[in-house]
Amino acid sequence: MRNTVWSRSAVVGAAVLVAPALAQEPFQWEIGGAFSQSEFSRTDNQVFDPAFGFGTFLFTESTVDTDRFRLDATWFFEPVESNRGPLERAAFLDRASSISAFALRSELTASAIQLSDALPSFSEQAELAENSLGFGFRYVLPDDTWFIEASVSRRDTESIPGNASDQYAIAAGRYLGDRTAVSLRIDRSEGGSGSILPGTSGGQDNYSLEITHIGDLWGDWQYAVDSSLTESDQDFVDLRFDVSGTLYPSRYLGFGAQASVSAEDFTDQSKRYGAFGRWFVNDAWSVSARYEWTDFEGSFGDGVDIDDDACELRVDYRF
Repeated sequence: MRNTVWSRSAVVGAAVLVAPALAQEPFQWEIGGAFSQSEFSRTDNQVFDPAFGFGTFLFTESTVDTDRFRLDATWFFEPVESNRGPLERAAFLDRASSISAFALRSELTASAIQLSDALPSFSEQAELAENSLGFGFRYVLPDDTWFIEASVSRRDTESIPGNASDQYAIAAGRYLGDRTAVSLRIDRSEGGSGSILPGTSGGQDNYSLEITHIGDLWGDWQYAVDSSLTESDQDFVDLRFDVSGTLYPSRYLGFGAQASVSAEDFTDQSKRYGAFGRWFVNDAWSVSARYEWTDFEGSFGDGVDIDDDACELRVDYRF
């Protein structure tokens, strides 16, 4: 009798777990939260000929360690069907229009050291916090072919008056076939003196061509390719190419890699790589992780060593 009860309980439990997957209910909200950490460091160890009169050596080291906490939410104009392909790409495949918002807090610890036999030596450390708030929308025109996107956000550094900066973006694109889209995007950042985070500064424009494609492989396996080419007036970056590839062995699991190459007149180059994955526990809940690192090379000098890496954990819920 006890074995029968346990057997029935197991069947009921399995049915409860499987039922959401079989139902494939549409969703109209997606909310999520993420925690990420990044570490940036630059070490410059230069040796000079005493004949130049600048001393014999100069050693500098600067680091920025950042913890980020993010909350975001997206509301779709109409319920999104999730049975067209990978769950991660449901909104894209269903050509859904949406409104989104996010809040981000970044806590930074920055330090700098200088040692020299000709210049003053020092060691300093500072702790700062940045708060960001943003909104965006995506609208697919009634013909289900053309779409427009726009977003606006503000970043403010606590305890530094006048350091707030605003970011704006607008994009227009078109679906080519069922699972391919091409868009043009313009990003603008202005105001304040910018963040102390590496690679972020106030007053810059980016112009991007973006392409997304989802295709079939074998059996239930699918793949996605996201790529973009960006022209920028950002310091140290004139041109950037980004590409990522994702494999989906099932609708509930996706994993892949990404690469980004930035160049200034093709002399100084930085290459950023990443690996990521997302698993839907069921149609509603998902967990994801990402790790990225950067490789710098070019004319920085033989004594320069730069390291930059970041990791992120996310949880999302749809309903």
